Amino acid sequence: MPVITKFSYDALDRLVSSKPIGEAPIHSFYNRDHLCTEQQGRRSFSVFRSTDNLHAQQKVEDDCKCIALLATDLQRSILIEIDGTRYEPFAYSPYGYRHPVVVMNSLLAFNGEPPNDVTGHYLLGNGRRAFNPVLMRFNSPDRLSPFGRGGLNAFAYCKGDPINFNDPSGQFFQAIMYALKTVRSVLKIGWESYALALRPRGTGLGGVATLVSRTGYGTAAVGWGIETSGYEVGARVASLGGGLIATGQVLKVTDKLVSEVKSGKLAESVRYRVRQLRRQGEPAVRDLELGNIPSEQNR
Repeated sequence: MPVITKFSYDALDRLVSSKPIGEAPIHSFYNRDHLCTEQQGRRSFSVFRSTDNLHAQQKVEDDCKCIALLATDLQRSILIEIDGTRYEPFAYSPYGYRHPVVVMNSLLAFNGEPPNDVTGHYLLGNGRRAFNPVLMRFNSPDRLSPFGRGGLNAFAYCKGDPINFNDPSGQFFQAIMYALKTVRSVLKIGWESYALALRPRGTGLGGVATLVSRTGYGTAAVGWGIETSGYEVGARVASLGGGLIATGQVLKVTDKLVSEVKSGKLAESVRYRVRQLRRQGEPAVRDLELGNIPSEQNR
């Protein structure tokens, strides 16, 4: 007999309530874009995390509180629950399937996502799109396919590579996000080190030229990373970086020209060049004694 469930969403398109017919409703609460608490009747789960890392979970049921530590892999899949003396390991297929006999006390499972209790599917994007780990496909097509970032296969999960990538949004795989985070970290460390060792020389237009050039190099690096990940927008970002680099060079030349004008070196250089041009129009050899030798007519 099929189980009918009613889902409710908030203004941010997040799943806030699901009510299986004949059961108490399940209410979901979020911290930014992460599920932090789920409550059903007298039972509730709360997850403790820092940024993207999962640490522990608190389960309260009939005034009985249980706290378990969570061990995860790099994609935040729950691998071990440690509750006092209880040590419970878990395993998944590459696409997140786990045997139904295995009972998990954790709210989250594969890739740190909450599975639906009735279907076992993962409602990715905070309830936006259902992923079926048995079929290894989404139940609905990607709205960004086939001509956008979703790729040609509108139902594929992570373009067939769930080992290296994951898809918490349910819209497109997150390789570009990891690439951008890596590039951002490298640029941040490089910028701080470079700023401490080699600060922009001078102030005014020269300092602005240096900052524009550095911004251009950083933008170009981000663009190359995006383009390498397979997104056409990366070429435009890299082109923007190249434009900033060229602008920085022009500003440097302008600053040097202004400095020479103020110091008088430019005028001296122009006068020197004029003298060189005048000398080019004079005879190569001049007889300095020609004016002192009398001609035949004067004899």
